[in-house]
Amino acid sequence: MKKKFLLVAFCSTLAFSCVGCGSEETQSAGTLEKNSDMSSTKEVDKENADKQNETEQTDEIAKTENIIINTEYVPVSYRDNALIVQRSEDMELFGVLSNNGEIIVEPEYDELKFVEMDGEDYISVKLGDEFGIFRLDGSEYIEIGEYDEIVTAGDIGWLAKKDDKQYLLDTKGKVDKELNGVYKCVVGNSYLFKAYDVNDMGVNNRMTAASNDIGGNGDLYDLNENLILSGESIGIHMFMAVYGVDFIDTLIDREGKYVSVIINAEGNVVYDLGSDEIVEVDDKNLSFVATPRNAGYVSSDDEYYEYDIATQKRVPIIPKKDVFKWDYQVIQKESGDFSQFYTFDEEEIIEGRFADYEKEDRGLFLKNIDSQWGLIDYSGKVLIPFGDVSESDGDWFYQGEEMQKISDLSSDGKFGFYIEKDTGYAVYVYDVMEETSWFEE
Repeated sequence: MKKKFLLVAFCSTLAFSCVGCGSEETQSAGTLEKNSDMSSTKEVDKENADKQNETEQTDEIAKTENIIINTEYVPVSYRDNALIVQRSEDMELFGVLSNNGEIIVEPEYDELKFVEMDGEDYISVKLGDEFGIFRLDGSEYIEIGEYDEIVTAGDIGWLAKKDDKQYLLDTKGKVDKELNGVYKCVVGNSYLFKAYDVNDMGVNNRMTAASNDIGGNGDLYDLNENLILSGESIGIHMFMAVYGVDFIDTLIDREGKYVSVIINAEGNVVYDLGSDEIVEVDDKNLSFVATPRNAGYVSSDDEYYEYDIATQKRVPIIPKKDVFKWDYQVIQKESGDFSQFYTFDEEEIIEGRFADYEKEDRGLFLKNIDSQWGLIDYSGKVLIPFGDVSESDGDWFYQGEEMQKISDLSSDGKFGFYIEKDTGYAVYVYDVMEETSWFEE
């Protein structure tokens, strides 16, 4: 298997035989001189080979546009130029590294996690019982200890709690208003969500509420704390999301079965999703694309469809025969026992037919007709050259070392993994084709 990616070149030791004439002393001196010359030559050759290898590595890195972060700490999560790490497998203290492996935040915090506010990523920080918010460069955005708890409020700011009082903060982290009640989160930039006391729920509902970050069982209030919707009064099992201003995706109990519906702020059903799953929403034009829940691919004429909430029109999105569409990113066409792959506008993303494939978030592992695996993104850019990656019993290996997924990676425009080494970890992050919208056809 020919290694093309980050391949370390080694100089071979050449055996030389000396042939000379004259006395033994002369021959010995000549031999020493030759050996010295050869040693010098080999050192130069090795130095040149190392330089050439270093250049090849740099060229390969530049060509694939990936970031490699070497660290002694356990990789956890990644965003642009910020890698959250854990101090060790046994010590749950967290810090942040930059793309070049420098420590931005020392790994001494009890909890670090990425949160998004107004389209920007931040880091939620917990130290003991105190909370704060950092920017991605490690600077303090909301001082640790200023509040007992802070959660993102979507595009409008933050929900912060201090001494049993809750505040709505603006996008600069300053108090916008003091709230009378205590709410779990802000949904859809329009509503405050108050969860029911889990002690008053049944076991199943307690599990549902505890596992859902943005919804669960409860009531919706407007930002002035007026009750908009009572979950109990209309049989809502779980609030899922808010589209536009007041179109609310909910899970309701209908004759003992949970079904998805979109309701308005008055609680009236606008659209009955049933078991369908919304793939993408166009908030501006109030329409969405949906498909049957958990559908792996599309093969029938009406499994994907677009629905316009305002006009209540449903339009099927019809795929071509013998073609499978994935997330509106890749078209796979079967050709005998092989597959070919195209962009949505039917341009071949990579030339040739492939014996096997494995779909990843923003990437495709492909097995070519020479039984070599490689990794490409959805535009066809080769991330890992064929022959450098292999598969065994569902596990993936990069140059013979097992690839581990980063538990939380910003999926839009990034693909990454890490490898555990004797001296620590190597993290690989690739720039890949960003998500293509269903509404950009």
